[in-house]
Amino acid sequence: MENNKKENKAGANKVAPKADITNKEILNEIETIALTCYGVNGLAHWNLFENKPLKKSSDAIFVSKIGKKYRIKLYVNVISGVKISEILSETQKRIKYEIEKRFDIQVESVNVFVQNIAHEQN
Repeated sequence: MENNKKENKAGANKVAPKADITNKEILNEIETIALTCYGVNGLAHWNLFENKPLKKSSDAIFVSKIGKKYRIKLYVNVISGVKISEILSETQKRIKYEIEKRFDIQVESVNVFVQNIAHEQN
């Protein structure tokens, strides 16, 4: 059985580059990363363009491959009281870094859009 993981210098496991990385693998990783970013309250759960709920949270993430590079677009909900531009900037950087490191692929762009701001209730 072939092992798809290899050890990097820091000792962390990552998936070895392979031609058959699926969008589902990338979507799952993006969702995990986004939900752990400070200020992100969740992925969008409503399609504003079609005015209907999304069937699953990963429907708020779009991944396309152009040549050898990937483009990522996601819609998130953020918490109020935090500078939105900082949330988006840090989420973009973290997703790009983690996806490139985990899958050994090139990410051309990560676009993060705010769909909702969750206000604290007192």
